[in-house]
Amino acid sequence: MSRILLVPMLPIKHRYSAWWHRWWEKILKEANFKVCVPQTGRPISPDPHLFTKVRDSIRHDLKVACWLLPRAKPHDVVVVLDAFWTGIPAIALTYLKLQVPSIKVVAYAHAGSYLYGDITSGSEGHHKYEEALTQIYDLIFVASEYHKKKLLAAYPKTLVKVVGFPVVVPPIQAKKDARLTVLASVRSIQKGLDKVETVTRLLKEAGLKVKVGAGLTQQAFWNLCARATYVISLAEEETFGLAVAEAVALNCIPIVPNKAVYPELYPPQNLYDSIEQIKETLQRAIKCGVPKLGDEKLVGKAIVDALSTLK
Repeated sequence: MSRILLVPMLPIKHRYSAWWHRWWEKILKEANFKVCVPQTGRPISPDPHLFTKVRDSIRHDLKVACWLLPRAKPHDVVVVLDAFWTGIPAIALTYLKLQVPSIKVVAYAHAGSYLYGDITSGSEGHHKYEEALTQIYDLIFVASEYHKKKLLAAYPKTLVKVVGFPVVVPPIQAKKDARLTVLASVRSIQKGLDKVETVTRLLKEAGLKVKVGAGLTQQAFWNLCARATYVISLAEEETFGLAVAEAVALNCIPIVPNKAVYPELYPPQNLYDSIEQIKETLQRAIKCGVPKLGDEKLVGKAIVDALSTLK
């Protein structure tokens, strides 16, 4: 069984970073892999103007790179938990692949410059950086067929495998409010921030109560969804949609755009083509379970199987 060195994503507060790292460590150890992880210190606070604080990010990246270089040995597998936001450790990975060809590098891609509205989209420099990384990675995991298609359109020589994304939500006892609706993850234009005012007005005209899920802590978002009947996505681009999937796990009925990844995950009755159709979609939408691509056990098995047969 190969030894695995985990390269964590930036530990940003209020993001799923810490949980994501713990989940990978758990499933790999349960599969009897020997797992090595770096100690990178406290979580990083997000920056109001940038994705995160630059100085803290550099400090984190240096710790990871300095941890990785002396530890990697022939036939190890390095697993990068955020494929296209590796920063300084990318230099270490390049060096290792040149010096120790038997090392395998696998990564999980969440997003990238090839997606509409991403923080890096339109950046030729970041596109070239991502392209270089795809030449280092022996395999890239993604959450959906939609994401695989978008990634391969940008970097066609990449080996990509769809494994899903684990949806892990604790059971919460709460009484459902038939009129309560949650707008999920509307933090940017990519996620539909520009439509919030219009959609809120339309929903209130239909007699619904509207709450915005963005900006809440994870637990507060879960508590809200546990009481809500509907969860609505306004996203222009999405490769999985964790916030919607978590709400569905808490028995919300999803109302989602007929675009991006959503037709792959949810029934046709729950899809809308324009925001004017949202009220109509509310009437015909059906309750559904978490998509198979969000099933924690199936996702874990797909990852473990792929790593076990990596050549």
